Amino acid sequence: MGIRNWFSSFDDRIDREAKEEAEKIVQAAKRGRAQKVINRILDSTLTPNDFKSLSGALYDSAGAAFLAFDSPSRKSLWRDFERLQKACDAFHNGNFWVRSWISAKAAHDASFPDEVILELVPELQYIREENKWVHAAFAYHVCNKVEARHGPGSCNKELFLAGRDGEGSRESFNKLFENLTPADMAHWKLE
Repeated sequence: MGIRNWFSSFDDRIDREAKEEAEKIVQAAKRGRAQKVINRILDSTLTPNDFKSLSGALYDSAGAAFLAFDSPSRKSLWRDFERLQKACDAFHNGNFWVRSWISAKAAHDASFPDEVILELVPELQYIREENKWVHAAFAYHVCNKVEARHGPGSCNKELFLAGRDGEGSRESFNKLFENLTPADMAHWKLE
């Protein structure tokens, strides 16, 4: 298949998907539920479904929300940040450590003092004390392994969970942490 044929088939698929979504809105409107369906479609469209895109969107959103103290757009930025936190928790089956670590990393990289970061992301204290930062480090490790096998941007929830829980995952987890340098540990602990 040539590049022109690929783009043509891609355009056809996008057109077909757009028509299907429009039909859902029309059917929902007939039942008086259009706004709910529109919100669900927008939410699924605006929320990345692979690990690195979701993590990056959450990181950017956290940074923007944390820096928007007096901004008129603060409410909108926080709403987006909360939506992405929920999506990240859902991606990790309710494990909030990864979401909290990404949020704290955004504040850390924005040079917030530690006491402010702990106020913005109170879970960070628990993550440090109970060594839950290892879950964030291992999540990124799993994502890199999935993408090495399936290609960039391929680490969706299904492949992530299969890689995290798959055969040899305990050995991979142990090996990762045996090889961490003190600088690596400081990075993951956000110290």
